Amino acid sequence: MKNFNSFKNETLCIICAKSNSEGVKNKNIKKINGHPLVLYAINKAKKNNFKHICISTENNKIVKIAKKKGINVFFKRSKKLCKKSTPKLSVWKDAIKKSEIFFEKKFKYIVDIEVTNPLINSDDLNNFTKSYFNKKKKYDGQFCITPAKKNPYFNIMEYINGKYLLSKKIRNIKITARQNAPKVFEHVGGLYYFKRNYLLQCKSLFQGKIFGFNVSLFKSFDIDSQSDFKLVELLLKNKKNI
Repeated sequence: MKNFNSFKNETLCIICAKSNSEGVKNKNIKKINGHPLVLYAINKAKKNNFKHICISTENNKIVKIAKKKGINVFFKRSKKLCKKSTPKLSVWKDAIKKSEIFFEKKFKYIVDIEVTNPLINSDDLNNFTKSYFNKKKKYDGQFCITPAKKNPYFNIMEYINGKYLLSKKIRNIKITARQNAPKVFEHVGGLYYFKRNYLLQCKSLFQGKIFGFNVSLFKSFDIDSQSDFKLVELLLKNKKNI
């Protein structure tokens, strides 16, 4: 337990929450089951006793929500890093550099809590953290996955030259049943754990050795549209099924 607590103290916890959102207006501060969406991420970080928390935002309302929970928002994210085309990797690198100046500490790891997935709770974060703690020597990072509901080798199609064709093929082998197709997984926007040095040096998030942490289907939905918002709200209200 002592080593695990030390591991967490060497971790920077990042919560990224910008203002603009195309699918759902003001998504990160929109209330879901009576609470602003960003608050679910903040509460997960607090309940897991991460001492070093960085909120990357340019939104004053998010700053106020964080301050009410005792989190010091020590910088505002630049407009350049708030564009819809900005990769999250760039936002992480910016947060790491600013956090290390503020905390006067060089971190070994970062954990990112995705604001758009409140279905993943504080217990999931604890299990996710323990998982990477046990695998950190072998892997550069860890992210969430779930078995894909559809398989590109069997029932995901592309429309090419006026025809519907399978998205992926295996040479000339015909796959006649989904069970015989290669296993595929969906990337779930939920939690990320990475070595700090890896993030600062890599150009692509998955170029290193990355481990997939399985979450259930019921925890795999993140909010990107009004339909997503309604679905996630229903699932949160019926927590027994999660």
